[in-house]
Amino acid sequence: MWARKPHFYNVYNADSPHHDFQYTVGFLSANMMLKKLEEVEKTEIPRIGKSVLLDNATLPYEEIFTKNFEADIESEEFWTNAIEEALHPLRSIRPYVGELNRPQR
Repeated sequence: MWARKPHFYNVYNADSPHHDFQYTVGFLSANMMLKKLEEVEKTEIPRIGKSVLLDNATLPYEEIFTKNFEADIESEEFWTNAIEEALHPLRSIRPYVGELNRPQR
C-alpha cells in the first residue's frame, strides 16, 4: 500500500522535485526477497527469514542478498529483474484499464 504514496517521486516542492531512491530500492528489493522465498522449499522459509533478520543487524545490504538469496544486487541484471517483477501486477490488469474509461450505460 505504501508504494502507492508519492514516495517514489516527490513533487510536493514544484521548484525542486526529487526522487526518493531509498523507497524505490526498498520496494524493489523487498519484492525480490518475496520472489526468492517463493522459489525455495517451504521448510526453508523460517530459517532464511531468521537469517535475514539477524543479518540486517550485522551485514551490509549487499551481503544479506548474497548470503541468503544467492543474488548480486550490485548487478544490472538484478535490478532489471526487480523492475520486471514490480511491473508484473500492472501487466495483469492492463486489459481492463481501457474498460475504466468506457462510458457507463
